[in-house]
Amino acid sequence: MSSRRSMMCAAMLAAMCTLASGDTQGESNRQVMVWMANPYAAPAKNQTIDTMIAALAPHRMGFTALAYQYFAICGEGSNDPGGSNDCDAADASGPPKLRTGHPPQVAADIGAQLTAGLGTGIRGTPLELWPVISYGNPGNASVLNALLSSPAAIDQFIADAIEVAHAQNLTGFNWDLEATGSPSVNRPLLASFLNKFVAALHGANPRIGVSYDGGNDPLPNVVAMDRLFPSNMAPSTSNCSFPIPIVLMAWVEVYRELVVTQHNIAASRWVRMATYTGSTPDFLLGLAHGVKVSGSAFGVGLCPICQTLNDEAVATRFQAINGYGATLQEIDLWAASYVQGPSPHWDPFWPRLEQWLNS
Repeated sequence: MSSRRSMMCAAMLAAMCTLASGDTQGESNRQVMVWMANPYAAPAKNQTIDTMIAALAPHRMGFTALAYQYFAICGEGSNDPGGSNDCDAADASGPPKLRTGHPPQVAADIGAQLTAGLGTGIRGTPLELWPVISYGNPGNASVLNALLSSPAAIDQFIADAIEVAHAQNLTGFNWDLEATGSPSVNRPLLASFLNKFVAALHGANPRIGVSYDGGNDPLPNVVAMDRLFPSNMAPSTSNCSFPIPIVLMAWVEVYRELVVTQHNIAASRWVRMATYTGSTPDFLLGLAHGVKVSGSAFGVGLCPICQTLNDEAVATRFQAINGYGATLQEIDLWAASYVQGPSPHWDPFWPRLEQWLNS
């Protein structure tokens, strides 16, 4: 039985590469975004950043951008029971505002340290910096909703975001909103806020990018994001035991209706977490889904720390990615956590990432 499944999955991979034939020439604007876990809070934050730089530096030709947890929405109630607990005590007061947090006390110059320590990448390109604006996980939405319902706070938040982005040479911001409990997020107000936020940052000079983690509840009526992490809706293929084309086409139509048509979301890049999976059949189908739905806007999500993949499993993933040629322009990986030095989970990925960027 296992042999039959392997043959079917191999057939899937061959079919995917066949679909991409004639589109195999890579291009120089390929991107690899490495997401950093947050091991750099006090008390040893500077030492830990140095450790991370030392671990990433040998692989600098294998990534173009870093996303790191750095910002939070802070204000009265942030650190109350049931709050998000993202912020320093001094920032957990007054109206909602943009401050460093999640974790608090992060090094103020982490972006500058990363840029200086890691230097330029492939073809001499500078490091892109995409810090995260986090809220929740844990925490209810009380402070977030207070921001969303205050025009004055919104205007100041946006002005601060533009100022700090230009001051720190940031490429853009990643939004990660994970509020839970009661009260819940006021989603119409959130959509209105993000429309205004994205329009203002895209209109800044120089332009500032915006990405959004859509979780399992895609946000309606939001203007074009630079990067969106939509819901994980793919069917499982762990048994590789049903007609792949039928399931693929059915899923594509459901996904397009729920996410693209009904919610009217536009994004320059869609990154689906379904491809984080340790299952090679699930990865192959998730990859096919993403390309079918989003074409060249699809970004491949990989998760070296979610499981330990052997060299063959990683090689199969990159064979599939390479099969789509210039259609695929971005890979996002979760997450680099180098508190104690290099991680063996990443070892099979680095040389292939460099090869992909160079192809």
